Amino acid sequence: MYDTESVKRKLEELEEEKERIIEEFKKLEEKRRDGVISEDEYREKRYRLERRAVEVMDRIAQLRFMAGYV
Repeated sequence: MYDTESVKRKLEELEEEKERIIEEFKKLEEKRRDGVISEDEYREKRYRLERRAVEVMDRIAQLRFMAGYV
């Protein structure tokens, strides 16, 4: 039904993207804590990261379902 190898590859890519997003969250929190960015800039960047995280996690869930990892 689905090419399991391509699904696995895409899952690996998405897992790597998820880790990058987590690191970006950490860096953003550091910048906020250190006063490098304003509160408004922080909120804007955090919102974008959150949206990206939701998209990636949703896609991971979809691919796991398709691959039968439920």
